[in-house]
Amino acid sequence: MRRIALLPLGLLLLLAVASPATGAAKRSFFLSPSGNISCELHWKDGSLGSFAYCQTRSPARSAKLRSTGTLKTCTGAKCIGDPPSNAKKLAYGHRRTVGGFRCTSRTTGMTCVRTSTGKGFRIAVSGVRRV
Repeated sequence: MRRIALLPLGLLLLLAVASPATGAAKRSFFLSPSGNISCELHWKDGSLGSFAYCQTRSPARSAKLRSTGTLKTCTGAKCIGDPPSNAKKLAYGHRRTVGGFRCTSRTTGMTCVRTSTGKGFRIAVSGVRRV
């Protein structure tokens, strides 16, 4: 008889969030190598919907790109929160894709775009700009 190991639900959730994102994943959380930028990608994620969101800790600012192409930016401490403690760093030059969003980590900041249009935003210490 073979034994099947059952993992606790909490460990399964931890593995799901920490696993590398693929096009089929519904969400992914990650940080820039410096840790100043944190991002999350959601694709058809239940009531959350679909969006790419990134924030900088210092200075405090955020940008949220919806699947419709709408970009909302915010400045100040009220605009940011704490990333998950198990978010992994995305090395410079590497990218993460979830559904219709892709973010690329660069020394100049994090660029997140809709894969279908290539349009989105770049967030860095210097600010947020459309790309």
